[in-house]
Amino acid sequence: MAREIRRLQKENKDLEEKKSTLGKQQTWTERIMLSLKDNGRASDIVVRLKRGDSHQMIAEWLGQSPVGSVLSPTVAREIERFHTHQSQLAENHDPRYWTEVTHDAGLITHLVRLYLTWIHPAHMLFDEDHFMQSFNTCSNLYCAPALVSVICALSTCLLHEGTDGDESFNENSQELRDNFMTEAQTFMRTADSTKMTTLQTYAIMFLIDIGSGHGNMATSHLRFASESLIAKQNSDQSSEAEEISAWGILTLLTAWSGLTYQKPPAPISTGTVPFDSTSFNGADHGWCAYTQSSDIGNDKLDQPSFSFPTAVEHAKLFRIFHEMILVSCGSRGRVSAPALLGLYQRCVEWMDNLPSDLEIVGDGPCPHILTLHIQYYCGLLNLLQPMLHLDHFQQGSYQQLRHILVTHANTGLDLLVKYRNLYSYRYLSPLHLFYTVHICDALARYDTNSESVNRRERSSVAVIFCLTSLEQAKVGFPVAGPLQKMFLLALNEYGISIPSELEREIRDAFRFGPEALLDACTRQTYRQPLAQLLPNMEAGIGQRFIEGFAQVAGGRMPQDVDGRGWDDPPSTRIEHDHDPPHRGPILIASPFAARPFTKQLPHPMTKPPTTTPLSKLTTAHPYRRPPKSPHPPLPTPSPLRHTTYFTISALFFTTVTAYTVIQYLSLTGPPSPSHTLPEQDADTSSVYDSTAAHFDRDVSWIEAVTGINRLRRQVVRKACQRGGHVLEVGVGTGRNAALYDLGGKRGGKGEGEDGDEERNGGVESITFLDQSAPMIAIAKRKWDALHPDYRNAEFRVQSAAEPIAPPACLNTTTTTTINTNNSTPTHDASSPAPNPETYLNKPPETPSFDGFTTILSTLTLCSLPSPTSTLTHLSNHLSPTHPHARIYLLEHGRSTYAVVNWVLDRAAARHAVRHGCWWNRDISAIVTASGLAIIEVRREAWQGGTVWVVECGRGKGRLRGEGELGRDGDL
Repeated sequence: MAREIRRLQKENKDLEEKKSTLGKQQTWTERIMLSLKDNGRASDIVVRLKRGDSHQMIAEWLGQSPVGSVLSPTVAREIERFHTHQSQLAENHDPRYWTEVTHDAGLITHLVRLYLTWIHPAHMLFDEDHFMQSFNTCSNLYCAPALVSVICALSTCLLHEGTDGDESFNENSQELRDNFMTEAQTFMRTADSTKMTTLQTYAIMFLIDIGSGHGNMATSHLRFASESLIAKQNSDQSSEAEEISAWGILTLLTAWSGLTYQKPPAPISTGTVPFDSTSFNGADHGWCAYTQSSDIGNDKLDQPSFSFPTAVEHAKLFRIFHEMILVSCGSRGRVSAPALLGLYQRCVEWMDNLPSDLEIVGDGPCPHILTLHIQYYCGLLNLLQPMLHLDHFQQGSYQQLRHILVTHANTGLDLLVKYRNLYSYRYLSPLHLFYTVHICDALARYDTNSESVNRRERSSVAVIFCLTSLEQAKVGFPVAGPLQKMFLLALNEYGISIPSELEREIRDAFRFGPEALLDACTRQTYRQPLAQLLPNMEAGIGQRFIEGFAQVAGGRMPQDVDGRGWDDPPSTRIEHDHDPPHRGPILIASPFAARPFTKQLPHPMTKPPTTTPLSKLTTAHPYRRPPKSPHPPLPTPSPLRHTTYFTISALFFTTVTAYTVIQYLSLTGPPSPSHTLPEQDADTSSVYDSTAAHFDRDVSWIEAVTGINRLRRQVVRKACQRGGHVLEVGVGTGRNAALYDLGGKRGGKGEGEDGDEERNGGVESITFLDQSAPMIAIAKRKWDALHPDYRNAEFRVQSAAEPIAPPACLNTTTTTTINTNNSTPTHDASSPAPNPETYLNKPPETPSFDGFTTILSTLTLCSLPSPTSTLTHLSNHLSPTHPHARIYLLEHGRSTYAVVNWVLDRAAARHAVRHGCWWNRDISAIVTASGLAIIEVRREAWQGGTVWVVECGRGKGRLRGEGELGRDGDL
């Protein structure tokens, strides 16, 4: 009986809960229905219903109470009809499930196929198999309504079924594109940024905006996609599908950064191997030049696509280009000839290792394979061009470098011509237009100053080809108009005139103003910003590059376009300052005498005819199929050189291995009877008293090898740039003394690093602290020898954790002194010594001093007993009124690699006994716990992640830029 009672009570409770749930659901439904009827939010509600939001979520989003009236039967029937319709579309696998822009299922399928044919293989942003499976089954895992909308919007740029000049067809395509974009933007208002389909949608929106000439908006879309990719934590798709999307987005980001000469963010290391964890095991998709529905099933046009291998090689190439951008913009220091030669060599090796399936063979390679090769030559041009605008050239070396560049540009033009003859300029990615102007500009700029007839003809072909190709692409991609205007402005600067017939054909290009040019590619020109690139290059870099290139090429240079080798004397000397001169204006003959440009090219998807309008431009120089590697073969090193390199390498690695083994055995062996292993918080500073005499000799070579000296220069330079009063704690033997650039004692203002910041050109005072009297005595001797005229330097034997008095120069005239008896500096008897306690927790009363402008610590936290409290204490001595007061830390500690941390932990105690240094401290935890605001932090992978460079300010903050993020940044 009791059991039956409990069962009935439970059933009664369940019924009450169901009643309450049904009541809530009715309330939610009433909210939705009344909003559909009254407040005009029907479109947004429909979008949320299609996305799969529950009634509760939509009701809470509406944020209003139900009016309490009975629902209109008409509204209820409309909602029910909509749900029924959507369910039927999903059950029937109808593509109209994805969009409300058109009810033509054939048109939706046609647009998706256009995208998969012409855009997807060139920019693989998702896995095609997974996408099509979700698209056909109306599943939201690998597909989404917003993603389908932007795919259809981009594909409308490829709709060219009307006759040439059919304005009504073009207007309908534009209206269709706008409608798809409006729908996609509506979906994206409430999109989940953690879903991969959202990131794919923004990446495709980038391509749409680029093609429309809205580069600034496009950049924001791509930046959002890349930053969301970095922050993405959860995986909503398979690992292979997400890796394909990630590399597609990152490659697109690098491509746009290279075309607009902007430094890209570094979400991953430039040494990361693309698709390292993904392999292609499935059958390759067949590819046909699809432009209309009748092309499906045409076996004569089917050929292997090789889209996935193309995506892999695409990502590998743009890893090299990413490093090329970082080198050019100065993130790797001043640009040197060895750095450029190394990048050039990596590009050559990439081409030599290209799979045979991706070579340019046969009469009709796939467009994405052609685009891959075009991108390769465009990248080489961007690498070589700046060197042609530097001085310190010998005549022959300058011509050799120009010859190398022109040879690559000619090969790139051949590929562009082949693409247009096969597929036209109406079926391509919008970035293809940028590659076109870059390659043609190089030929127009550097290949018109010769008396060679072949060169002049070749340059004329490049100019005419560029302008007419952009005119053809303008139908689908309006960005071609601003690019035409930029190219015309460049031709005018080079002294090149175009024929009047061609000028009339492209007259619309002249109407674009500076705002349209700026919006097209975020700058008013597509050309390289030489004013920013050249100052960062070492003097004589071009000459040294040619010398190194000659060694790499074994003295063999490629033949010039006109067949003349570089062993022959040049016909005329080239005088150059910034640009190669031109002998008066160059008039290009018109190619339109026999056939005007307004004639439509033959259908690009049929077999290429033997003669096309474009062939009139290239009869004097037919297309030459480039070999697998157009570069000179690498020479075989001589046996003597090979033996020398091998011997030196063997000696080096033997020495390093022996030293490492000896250090490891000495640090992991049993301690001597006279030593006991200390605790982490023990004070080991006494070790430095006994090692002061030979400290510099012991650490000099290891700091040079590991890059510590370079990092010392960076942080000390920053301290000197800020000027004011500098405090260096843990000065040791003064290893930073030679790095101080004191400038004027109190004068001068320099350009601030933050734009509007004023930098003091001189350091007003420097205070050095260290607990070891023998070490600080050595530091003072170094300082006096290096800076004998600087008077406002003080050396104090004291701990950084003790109260720190202000610089003595602010209170009385004091010469440089060293006090080894107490923690306060020596003063004249006529002036009382300041009380250090007044500077511990509150600003001092001295009007001219309220704290130090810069506090510097290099390799000090490892030897302090309480590093966290010491940092907190130092922050109290940082000026609260100076807007850019900083603490700079150069420290070493735990690594980013577990195996390195294991070695550090195992030997830490014995290392502290010998050297007074705890080398396994967690710098991140120490700085975070100190309460400092972290401005920037950098760790370099080649140092094992054990060396930290941190810039701090006053206030509470957290570490930013740790690990890979900040690795390529400047301090």
